[in-house]
Amino acid sequence: QSVGEVKLEEAKQNLRDASKKLLEGDESPEAQAEFDKWDKIVSEHPEHIAQLAEEEAAFESKQNPINRAAHKLTCGFVPADIKKCSKADLVDRGLTQDLTKRLFERKSLWLVRMEANVIAKIHIADLRSKFSPQGLDLIEFRAIYYSLP
Repeated sequence: QSVGEVKLEEAKQNLRDASKKLLEGDESPEAQAEFDKWDKIVSEHPEHIAQLAEEEAAFESKQNPINRAAHKLTCGFVPADIKKCSKADLVDRGLTQDLTKRLFERKSLWLVRMEANVIAKIHIADLRSKFSPQGLDLIEFRAIYYSLP
């Protein structure tokens, strides 16, 4: 059967049934093939794709005001010219030693002060290393997410 030949709910039920077989210990190639077949049909089904898009849009719409507030809060302690500042400059401006240290250890926070088109041009290797979100709290993570193109 192909994606267009089966209703989404029927495909989901068949996927659940195939999944149950595997979870009950059926390790046969046929059981795995049946699971893979229904998984592919469900994931490529136009109704499923539309449902996922709707869910994502609803999620983004609900989270956007919270992310915007986090961005505003974070911009309150990340100077607009952070890329040009030294640690001493920040301390001279009244930032605490701890905050200054955090801003230089978590350069991903600098993204809140960058334009989306500038962020889009950053190489993926730099995003994964220099601007890694590891170690951020939820508010900081939301602020960065809001800044991304």
